[in-house]
Amino acid sequence: MITLEKDGQVLRLEDFSLRPLRDHDRPRSGSISHKSQHIPGVSGDWYFGSEIGPKVYSLQANVLEADFEKFNGLMDNLMSFLLDAEGNPALIKVQFDDTNKRFAYLRLNSPIIPDVKSILEKVPLEFVAYDPHEYAESNAYDPAKPLKYDTGNPYGSKSYPNTQSFKWIYSRHYSGLENYSSLNADIKI
Repeated sequence: MITLEKDGQVLRLEDFSLRPLRDHDRPRSGSISHKSQHIPGVSGDWYFGSEIGPKVYSLQANVLEADFEKFNGLMDNLMSFLLDAEGNPALIKVQFDDTNKRFAYLRLNSPIIPDVKSILEKVPLEFVAYDPHEYAESNAYDPAKPLKYDTGNPYGSKSYPNTQSFKWIYSRHYSGLENYSSLNADIKI
């Protein structure tokens, strides 16, 4: 169902002897809070915009491992994968199998408490995306014509010519960058 990637290490839940169930929550937006103010003597409220909060993804996974000791070891491995070196939830790139075009950056949102009271042992997993967007690879929109990050460069190279003979003179000199990409992507320097 999902592929997890952290620091170049790619794993699936099946690697931890877990099989995700299909009944999972994968919201298309985070919680929406509206800002409004009631003004006495006026009908209704005045609307002052809204904010979209983080998205919370949750899923249940069945336990495939019958040996309880091995299962505990696998849960320890899963927790060490989902946490960073300081013990905080790590930023995980999660790719969903139902589409090869979208992924999200998620962090563990709640403790993992396996339900092993019955024969159908389940492990609930809940992740949060503080950046509420899902992303796609750069060639996901039209595989016949992949989009590149420098296609908007009018000079056809990865460097831009200095047309103004600019020289750094002052210690606090500012320069600007413009993203000519056809993708809505951040500029990384």
